[in-house]
Amino acid sequence: MNKLSSRPAQRLARPQPSVRPQPRIDIRPIEDQDGFAACVELQRGTWGRSFSDVVPASMLQVTAKMGGVVLGAFDSDGELVGFVYGVSGFRHGVPAHWSHMLAVRPEARNLGVGQRLKRRQREMLLEIGVRAMYWTFDPLVSRNAHLNLNRLGVRVAEFVPDMYGSSDSELHDLGTDRFVVEWRLDAEPDDVGSTGQGAVTVSIPADIEAVKARSLEEAQGWRASTREAFTRLLAEGRKVVAFVPGSQQSKYILSPVDHTCAVPGYRPEPSRSPPEPSLPPHSPSRRSRTEMKSTSAGTLALVAAALALHASSAPVAAQPEVDVLTAHDVFDLEYAADPQFSPDGARIVFVRRWADVNTDRRWSNLWIMNRNGSDQRPLTTGKRQDSWPRWSPDGTRLLYLSDAGGSDSGSAGSGSAPPQLHVRWMDSGHTTRLTDLPHGPRVPSWSPDGTAIAFSAFVPASGPQLIAMPEPPPGAEWAEPARVIDELVHRFDGAGDLEHGYTHVFVMPASGGTPRQITSGDFHHGGYVGRAGSGRPVWSADGESVLISANRHPDWELENRNTEVYEVALDGGIRALTDRQGPDGGVA
Repeated sequence: MNKLSSRPAQRLARPQPSVRPQPRIDIRPIEDQDGFAACVELQRGTWGRSFSDVVPASMLQVTAKMGGVVLGAFDSDGELVGFVYGVSGFRHGVPAHWSHMLAVRPEARNLGVGQRLKRRQREMLLEIGVRAMYWTFDPLVSRNAHLNLNRLGVRVAEFVPDMYGSSDSELHDLGTDRFVVEWRLDAEPDDVGSTGQGAVTVSIPADIEAVKARSLEEAQGWRASTREAFTRLLAEGRKVVAFVPGSQQSKYILSPVDHTCAVPGYRPEPSRSPPEPSLPPHSPSRRSRTEMKSTSAGTLALVAAALALHASSAPVAAQPEVDVLTAHDVFDLEYAADPQFSPDGARIVFVRRWADVNTDRRWSNLWIMNRNGSDQRPLTTGKRQDSWPRWSPDGTRLLYLSDAGGSDSGSAGSGSAPPQLHVRWMDSGHTTRLTDLPHGPRVPSWSPDGTAIAFSAFVPASGPQLIAMPEPPPGAEWAEPARVIDELVHRFDGAGDLEHGYTHVFVMPASGGTPRQITSGDFHHGGYVGRAGSGRPVWSADGESVLISANRHPDWELENRNTEVYEVALDGGIRALTDRQGPDGGVA
């Protein structure tokens, strides 16, 4: 990777946010006896020492040799912290895969291990021509529902009461009711229909294990009421279209098959109020009200509002109504931002922002869906900052900013390193990082032919000095030099003292290479919001120049909003297109 040249920063130390270090997790196939034995031990540790349905090491080995999947997640010490096991076969004459087990040690359950295992499992199956994967999960386990429906984007195919019958696992003392889900691995569009009337919700506890520890009878009541509700509602022709996690209760949203909306937490307001659906007769809490938001599927308004995750309704199980926003609920809020249509108008990429209760930080990933809101699925995952997605002109690549390292779409970001330019090839899913700049690029844009990328970036400059200080001898530890300030704006709330330098515009090949600076001078190019250069470079139709908003007047610090529109040729020539008092920007 190439870096912009800069001298070491001469600035006061800034406090860095405290980020809990995350252990390195490697995902790889298990192929030796020690690995298979570790899987057996992890099964017993997960489902109990008396669990009689343990898959033995010999069967794991045979499965791995015959087209199945046995994947392990290993920590930096080489210890197995999670695994996934599945068998391949045929369903209706078509190659398919049944993912039978996934287990993660408790200490690794907030590291995204399960999601990474499933995604690597998907990659392995696609390599051998399998296009569909099936598995089950307990509808009462909120964290599994969130992973499967929201993170992975699977489809609920059916509900099976007590699917596995009696079990001696301590985890199965509420029975084995299961959702069977289907994951279309080749990401073909799944047209689930249009929005309409008749949506209902089925509530579950946010933590069924906590409920069971408090009262087994209460937990059994949840099982009985949800079994009745799912059996009846799916028999009526409804379909699970969304899952809304919450701090006290979580909710499934079910709609008629011909009126569905696969957007978590969102239902459109019907033109006329439909009849209230009846709840299970033994449920003491009847549906009191339903809040619904009105918009049209396939529009930017839908994308922007789709992920507000607190639509309110009463639970179907025997629990008191909880409809009060608490401080802790902020960690349950997820929302969409910056939607971008593909050039053919068929798909939308957007930024999905979420919060992590363990680190008290907000993160963002890229998601994609069809224009009508169906087939939502993540393009990037993990605790990272992904933003600014932009389609290439031909729709084959996606340009975005991310603080993730390397090319692993599931790798975590540092939380402190500046985001860099990444490109994803939409057909293969391969991702590569294009830049490694000390201050990071901003607001990138494609050239009309898709061969070049323009962006703005901060370039440090030498600040003023009262006297020329000598260089310290090798190994010496001198105090930080005094900072001389001659700038009107030298500090921002939340950022502290600003490094001396200016924002400039760069261009680089879309295939990678050295960024080339095309602006010069002691001015900020690209607007004056936060001194970082927020104005996006806009390419001319012939790709020979870019348009920017900048303040290149001699008194730019005194009249910092007096920007003009400039045309910057790729060879570095620049000319003003406007000349008036006041801000000129928003070039389109």
